[in-house]
Amino acid sequence: MAIKKSIEDLPRSNHEHLGTKPSAHPFVGEAVAEHLLNTEDEAHPKDLALALPEAGPYRASYASKRCNRALWYSLKGEPKSNPPDAASEWQFKLGHIVHDLVQSIAPELFPDGEPEIEPTIDLRPIGIPGSAHADMLVSYKGKRVLVEMKSINGFGYKRAATTFSGPPEGPRSGHVLQAAMAAKAADCDAVCLVYFSLENVSPRMAATYSDSPVGRFTCEWHYTVEELEPIIATEVERIKGVVSALDAERPVPRTLVDHGIPAGAKIQDPESGMWTVVEGRAITDTGDTWMCGYCDYKDKCIADGAS
Repeated sequence: MAIKKSIEDLPRSNHEHLGTKPSAHPFVGEAVAEHLLNTEDEAHPKDLALALPEAGPYRASYASKRCNRALWYSLKGEPKSNPPDAASEWQFKLGHIVHDLVQSIAPELFPDGEPEIEPTIDLRPIGIPGSAHADMLVSYKGKRVLVEMKSINGFGYKRAATTFSGPPEGPRSGHVLQAAMAAKAADCDAVCLVYFSLENVSPRMAATYSDSPVGRFTCEWHYTVEELEPIIATEVERIKGVVSALDAERPVPRTLVDHGIPAGAKIQDPESGMWTVVEGRAITDTGDTWMCGYCDYKDKCIADGAS
């Protein structure tokens, strides 16, 4: 990028007085974004290699793909029609800063637990042809605990943990399943799912769910693997069904399988995320999901049409 020679050459705000909207040409921000998009980070490559390639094509992080077709495209290794943009890369980098910080101090946090950092887990023992990269395995109060950490934006954190828009929604089902399947395969007793918010909530709001001031930016959900067995079993069967269709000529249907969405829901319009449940010839339920707007295969899915 060419270096500006004079202050007069720099882009100007659209108004003469201060306190109004920013410049339409964020030259510093654009330089940062271009670097993030075009520079491969050896420590955190954009497309992680499979933990155990010989185990199969599934990776535990695919649990967040709650649409069967998105999972099918991913398992087949289809090129992304909607790859991450600069905003996604920014959040990706910030998330890894948090992960790296926590993992670097884990031995000090759990000196008696001998934490395993980013252990490789074979998912075949629970019936899934694939593998996982977990964040940590620790020993806590005599229990073997799989720790999965997620960075999340402030709005998502509020919806998950606080009552700002109603009862707390809890963690995303894909995050729970990712940790649960890896924990079961690794013969763990429990799961600790940790959210780190990229924005603090107010002290008053944090006090509604946390006894600690750190609740303003982090919260956890603790589960035993035993209590998660039913959803693990259901997800394993779902994955097996999609894997069995990898040789099909046409993509699998856009079936949604997610908490709060009725069984049998299928995406009808990927542009809006509208889904319907059809019984016989009648539509019995309808709604919309945010997932299509963030799908790496949105344009391809639209072009391929409904199955």
